[in-house]
Amino acid sequence: MYNKDPDIVNGVYWSEALNKVFVDNFEKDPSLIWQYFGSAKGFFRQYPGVKWHPDEHGVISFDCRNRKWYIQAATSPKDVVILVDVSGSMKGLRLTIARQTVSSILDTLGDDDFFNIIAYNQEVHYVEPCLNGTLVQADKTNKDHFRAHLDRLFAKGLGLLGDALTEAFTILNEFNQAGRGSVCSRAIMLVTDGATKMYDEVFEKYNWPERKVRIFPYLIGRESAFADNLKWMACANKGYFSQISTLADVQENVMRYLHVMSRPKVIDHEHDMVWTEAYVDQA
Repeated sequence: MYNKDPDIVNGVYWSEALNKVFVDNFEKDPSLIWQYFGSAKGFFRQYPGVKWHPDEHGVISFDCRNRKWYIQAATSPKDVVILVDVSGSMKGLRLTIARQTVSSILDTLGDDDFFNIIAYNQEVHYVEPCLNGTLVQADKTNKDHFRAHLDRLFAKGLGLLGDALTEAFTILNEFNQAGRGSVCSRAIMLVTDGATKMYDEVFEKYNWPERKVRIFPYLIGRESAFADNLKWMACANKGYFSQISTLADVQENVMRYLHVMSRPKVIDHEHDMVWTEAYVDQA
């Protein structure tokens, strides 16, 4: 995130008015240890203020949008299937970026969410073979377990996306019909370096006309020869398309899907207060 970005600078300026609110809150309740404001743009306001120290690379990696309190307040509970392309064209840096993209997606999931990860080439492989055809709660233990399996992915063969999409829709629909999982929002995250066709026959069979499952394609790499098909998938299924060319692009591009998933809350005339469970500060 560039700290001179106009959206960041303007946001920091208008949010200065919160300082008085923070002070008033503390005067009313001195037991308040911290007060936070997290913006969808990524800037973070905290009271009382502290000096942040960069890591050994000179980077401050903290992002409030990855914190449990932000995620639970910004989006509804959701069921997510992550599809990772491990065909031969994903070798090298692309697979490294893909792993980081999946890991960043996991960071955005909280205890109210359910997920699974499927790798595909000419076959469909569950990243955790013991959890075929199911979804698991996105708690810290499960997310760390799946992250450990990401390093075991390697690229080879052809990429048959149609079979992977069919598997993802089947899991999501069966879970929803059984009243399991979050029983709320549903999404498929597609991490790939391209799609040679639109697979409209799959979407017509499993997702249209209701379009209850959103599609979020992440195009890995600088090439955009197959970007149009992925853009079409996103638009035709109420999702969002992103292109990730380098590791530095991962975080900001992954976060964009949260804005789309939160749209039902934004357009709702009744803006209810969202309470999360007790939060242990780890910053």
